[in-house]
Amino acid sequence: MREAQAELAAARSLYETRHWAWCCFTCQQVAHKALRALCERFRTPQTGHNLNLLVQAVVEHVAVPDSVRRGCARLNRYDVPTRYPNAFDRGVPAEPFFEEDARLALEDAEEVVHFASGFDVLVGLREDDGKRWWDRLGEWEAPEGPVEVFPYSRTEWERMFESRYLLLLDALEHGVVLWDHGSFARMRATFRRWREAGLVVPWRDGWRIA
Repeated sequence: MREAQAELAAARSLYETRHWAWCCFTCQQVAHKALRALCERFRTPQTGHNLNLLVQAVVEHVAVPDSVRRGCARLNRYDVPTRYPNAFDRGVPAEPFFEEDARLALEDAEEVVHFASGFDVLVGLREDDGKRWWDRLGEWEAPEGPVEVFPYSRTEWERMFESRYLLLLDALEHGVVLWDHGSFARMRATFRRWREAGLVVPWRDGWRIA
């Protein structure tokens, strides 16, 4: 993900220096690297440069907003014609692309990076370790990219479940399981029964508890 962010900075520089075609191409590369980094995070590495196919791979794990889908569809068009002179009947790649193209490409690339970067990792320990949450937090180093890690002892996450803690409810509704010894699966099964019975209902940016 750091490479995607570095290339996004390069794309901004290309925009500022009015290199519209190269800005568009670099934005396509930004989205490509961000989506592949996300697939790596989900332990399903991908190859290829087709952004639409990468989006389909991500959808297997998490919902992709329409704005990201549309942005990737637009950026996908910049992979080849921004670089190869034979992509057009006449002229060179630097000529058919304009400031508006580069501006929109930057917006799309920023949208993809924001989507691919904004993930939390909820860690539920199998036992109690006798540590304060804040002390434990300092011991957990996040993986590459701006990922927030939230480690909880067994007593803490059991209490969170009993009290319908919003972060845990979000994880049960939308979370992608990276590793589970069975506790999360049992909580998710109970959570789904709550949802079916109307005991927890999505409301605004959170949940309404009956």
